[in-house]
Amino acid sequence: MRIEETVVDIGHTRQRAVLAILAARVGAVVSIAHLTEQLWRDDPPQRARATLYSYLSRLRKIFAATAVSIRRRSGGYLLEADPLTVDVNRFRELVSRARDGGDLADWDAAMALWRGEPFAELDVPELDNLRTTLDAEHFAAVLDRNDALLRRGEHTRALPELHELAERSPWDERLAGQLMLALYRCGRPSEALDHYRRLSTRLITERGVEPGPELSALHREILNDAPSLRASSPDERDGGPVPVPPRDRTTVTPRQLPGDMPGFTGRQTHLDQLDRLLAGGDRTIVVSGTAGVGKTSLAVHWAHRVAERFGEGQLYLNLRGFDPEAEPLSAADAILAFLDALGVPGPRVPPGIEAQTALYRSLVAERELLVLLDNARDAEQVRPLLPGGDRCLTLVTSRNRLAGLVATEGARPVALGEMSELEARVLLRARLGSERVDAETEVVTALIQHCGGLPLALSIAAARAEVDPAASLAPLLRQLATAGGDFLTLDDADPKTSVRSVFSWSYRCLSPEAARLFRRLGIHPGPSVSVTAAASLLGESVDGTLSSLEELVRAHLIDRDPSGRFTFHDLLRDYARELAADTDPEPDRHAAVTRLLDQYLHGARAAWMLWDNRRSAYRLPEPAPGTTLDAMSTAEDGQAWFNAEETVLIGLVMLAHRDGHDAHAYRMVRAMERPLEWRGRWIAWLTCQHIALKAATRCGDLAAQSHVHMFLGHADLRRGRYPEAEDHFERAIELSAEVDDHYGLAQAHVGLGMTFKRQDKIDLALEHEYRVCEIYEAEGGVEPGYLFALNNLGRTLALHGDHAEALRRCERALELGVEHANRRAIASALDNLGFVHAQRGDSRTAIGYYERAVAAEREFGNAFNEARTLMSYGDVLCEAGETTAAVDRYRRAVAIFDRLDPDGSQEADEARAKLNLLGGGTDDPVLETATGGESR
Repeated sequence: MRIEETVVDIGHTRQRAVLAILAARVGAVVSIAHLTEQLWRDDPPQRARATLYSYLSRLRKIFAATAVSIRRRSGGYLLEADPLTVDVNRFRELVSRARDGGDLADWDAAMALWRGEPFAELDVPELDNLRTTLDAEHFAAVLDRNDALLRRGEHTRALPELHELAERSPWDERLAGQLMLALYRCGRPSEALDHYRRLSTRLITERGVEPGPELSALHREILNDAPSLRASSPDERDGGPVPVPPRDRTTVTPRQLPGDMPGFTGRQTHLDQLDRLLAGGDRTIVVSGTAGVGKTSLAVHWAHRVAERFGEGQLYLNLRGFDPEAEPLSAADAILAFLDALGVPGPRVPPGIEAQTALYRSLVAERELLVLLDNARDAEQVRPLLPGGDRCLTLVTSRNRLAGLVATEGARPVALGEMSELEARVLLRARLGSERVDAETEVVTALIQHCGGLPLALSIAAARAEVDPAASLAPLLRQLATAGGDFLTLDDADPKTSVRSVFSWSYRCLSPEAARLFRRLGIHPGPSVSVTAAASLLGESVDGTLSSLEELVRAHLIDRDPSGRFTFHDLLRDYARELAADTDPEPDRHAAVTRLLDQYLHGARAAWMLWDNRRSAYRLPEPAPGTTLDAMSTAEDGQAWFNAEETVLIGLVMLAHRDGHDAHAYRMVRAMERPLEWRGRWIAWLTCQHIALKAATRCGDLAAQSHVHMFLGHADLRRGRYPEAEDHFERAIELSAEVDDHYGLAQAHVGLGMTFKRQDKIDLALEHEYRVCEIYEAEGGVEPGYLFALNNLGRTLALHGDHAEALRRCERALELGVEHANRRAIASALDNLGFVHAQRGDSRTAIGYYERAVAAEREFGNAFNEARTLMSYGDVLCEAGETTAAVDRYRRAVAIFDRLDPDGSQEADEARAKLNLLGGGTDDPVLETATGGESR
C-alpha cells in the first residue's frame, strides 16, 4: 500500500483483508461479527476476536502519523479518511467526471489507477463480490473511454488497445464496433470488414445468433463508405456519441411496482423532499432507516405518485439485503432479473457480468424509467444496477445509509426516522377515529412511545384496538407494556427486538387456529400467498383457513392485496419463522412443507396439462393428506394459475432443493418447464433446469436426470451450440434406456433429430425421427408425443423430397390431433401441411393451411410459433404474387418477434429484410394484429 509517497507493508493476507474491507466501506462502521465472518467464514479459531484485535492494533500503528485513522465505534470499527483517498472511490469520481465533462485527462487518470486485479490473493466473500463489481465497472469505463477517444478523432491512439481488448473480450459487440470504426478511420476498411465477418461466423456457428442490429448497421455503413463515419478533428469537442446508427425497435414496457399502500398517511415532509430532489434533477435517491420504519411503504407510495413521469416503465426488485433465510441477491442475479423484465430472452443474454451489465445499461440509458431497488444491503450490491443515463430515476431503500453511493455516485440521502408524535396520531386517527384518539391523549402518547414511532408497530396496535371500538385504550396499553420491551431508544436497539413486544402482544391475542396459521405462513417463500396455499400449510379446509386469514388481516399481521392474495412485512415473516422454529415440532413443520410442495407440484402439472391439452403425462405420487389442490378446468384457468404463481413456484423450487426435498424440486421443474418456455422466461427456465439436475443427481433418479439433460440439450440447440446439445441428448438416451423409459428415450431422439436437421444433416435427422415413431408405435401410438413425432417426421421428409410420405404423416398427425383435442398438435400439423404443400409448389393449398395454423397458434398462446408461421405464410404469398398480403404477414411477425425479444433477434432481422425487399420496410407503424398485446 502507498501512504502519501511511501510504500508500506500492510502485513499478511488476513490483516490486508481487514484493511481492504474497512477501506471499501470508508466512513462506515463495520462490525466485529462481520469482519470475523469474512476472514474465517463458518470456521473461526477459538481466539478469533483476539486475533482480529491484534490485526486492528497493528493497522492503527501503521496509520498513526497520517491523516487516516481506524477508530472504535459502537458496534465495530471504521476507517476515518477522505473517501477520495481510496483508489476505488477516486476511480469512480474520475469516471463520473469524465462521463459528464468528456475530459480525456480524467479518463487517463482513472485508467492509471487500475494496477492489476483488485484484492489479488485475498479470498474473502465480500471482496470477491466487490472484485466482480469493479471488473464490470472497469470494463464499462474502458468502453466509454474508447468512445471518447473516437469522438475526438484519436483513433490512431485507440487502435492498439482496442486490438488487445478485442482478443480478451471477443464476444463484446460494442467493443467490436469500436475496433471496426478505428480500423476504418485508420484507412483499413478491409480489416474492419474482416473482423465483422469473423465475429459473425463465430456467433452463428457457436451460439446460433447473428450480430446485433447496431453492429450490423455499422457494417453496412462501412460497406457504403458513409460520410457519418468520418473522423472529427481532435480539436472538435462536440461530446456526441460514436456514430453507430441507432436501432429502430419495439421495446417492452415493464410495470413492476408493487401495489400502492392502502391508507398511507403521514410522511409529508419526506414526500416533499423526494419531490424536490426529483424536480432538481437528482437521479439516485437512497431512503434509509431502521427496520419497520416504513421505507418500502414510502418508496412505493411516492413511486406511484410520480410513475406517470416515467412513461417507459418501472422496474422493481427486492434485493433481500437482510433476509435471514437467503443470501442477498447478487448483482449478477439482479442484472439477469432486469434483463428478463426488459424482455431479453436467455439466448440473447451475453456471457459474463461485464457484458450483461453493459447490455442492461444500454437498454435503459435513453429511456425514462423508474428503478426501485428495495431492501439493499450495501452500496456494492446497488452500484452495478445504476443506469448510465440521466433520464432514469433510481430509488433505493436500505437499513444502511449507503454512504458509498452518496460519496461516489452523487446519490441523495433521505433519512427516515420514527414517526413524529403528530404523524403517529394522524395514523391512529385514520384507523381508530379522531374522537377516540383525542379522548385519551396521555394513553395515546404512551402507546406511540411503546411502538417506537414505527408505522408497522402502530398499525398492529391499532388493529388490536379496532376489535372493540367502544373500549378504552388504557387496558390495551397495559397489555402491551407487560408484553416486554421498552424501546424509547431505538437507535441503540435491535429494531427486530424493538417491535417484538408489539408482535408478541398481537400474536398472543390470536385464536389458536390463527396463531398456528401465522407460524405456518413463515414457511412460504412469498411474495404472496393464496388461500389454498394457506390451507395446505395448515392441513385444514379452505373455509376454516379463510376465517383465520381474515383474523390475521384484522390484526394487521398480514395484508390482502387487490387480487385477493395475502402478503407479509419481512419483519413479520421473520417473526413467524422464529415462532414456528420455537413452537412447532420439526415433524409438523416438515409435514407442512410437504403439503405446500405437493399442492404446487400437482397444481403446476394440472395447469400445464390443461394449457397443453394433455390427457396423459408422467405419474405423480398422491398428495399428502391435508393438501388442498387448486380447482382448474380450462386452458385459460391453467394460464391464469401460472400468471399468479410463477414467482412462488421458482421460490419453492429453490426451497425444496435447499431443504432436501429433491424429488419435489425436479418434478416441479418438469411441470413448469413448458409454460416458462412458452412465456419466454428463458433465464428462470435455465436456472430451474440446473437446480433440477442437481436435485435428480443427488437422489439418484436416472429418469429425471435424463429428462433434464434433454431440456438442457434444447437450450444448447436454441443457442446454436450443436456439439453440447448432442452430448446432452446422447446422455439422455443412455439414461432413458437404462431405466426403460420409452417416453424419455423418444424425446431424446427427437432432440437429436432436431440437432442434425439444424445442421442440414437430413439423413441423420430422419434416422432418429423414424426411431421416435417406432418407439411410440410399439406402445400403441396413443401418447401425445406420437402426434409431434409424426409432425417432425413429415416436415423432414418434405425437406428430403419425399412429399407423398410427408403428406401422409402430417395428415395422420392432424387427424389424431383433432381426435384427441390437442390444440398444440393441431397447430403444428397445420403449419407442416402448409410447408409440405409449399414444397410441392401448391401455393393455394399451402395458403389455406397457413391461415388456419396462425389462428390455431394464436388460440393456443404460442406467440413465437405464431410469428414463425406468419413468416412462412408471407413467403408463400410472395410466390403467389400477393405482395400486399405478404407485407402484412411479415409486419405482424416483426411485431411479435420484437415484443418477445426487444434486444433484436435473427428471426426479426430476417423478417425486416424480407419487408425491405418488398418495399414495405418497418418505418411505417406496424399494423395492428389480432394478438392484441403480450401473448400468453
